Amino acid sequence: TDEYLSPSAAYLDGASLIINHVDKVWRPVQTVCRSLRSRFPSSYANCYVTPQSSQAAPAHADDRDVLVFQLEGSKDWKIYGQPPVYLPYPSEQVGKNGRPVPKAVFLDKPILAATLHAGDVLYVPRGFVHEAATAASAASLH
Repeated sequence: TDEYLSPSAAYLDGASLIINHVDKVWRPVQTVCRSLRSRFPSSYANCYVTPQSSQAAPAHADDRDVLVFQLEGSKDWKIYGQPPVYLPYPSEQVGKNGRPVPKAVFLDKPILAATLHAGDVLYVPRGFVHEAATAASAASLH
């Protein structure tokens, strides 16, 4: 987007910085992904830097299993039960590309509500709706 003069200006205005496929440009992350590929053939990494009191993405489901490695700061995560689409394909991901998350997903309490801190790891199964936000006291790198 040309809304900001630089990524740092966007971040200071409350935007998250997202680097998709960071494993292609950061060798330590590439090494981790390669070591995971014996069990998880399509392993790759995205990096999210989220400022305080912010949310990088609204509630959504992914078309893949997700491992979250909290590297710095903290982030509050919620995972909701009963995926609206079982093992979704890319075009079936709710909360993305104009496909809303069904309101029924939010009627029950999340099956997990936890704060990740540096060093914590979280597994989000494919198709499960989830969301994460930073508190007013800490930014996040995961």
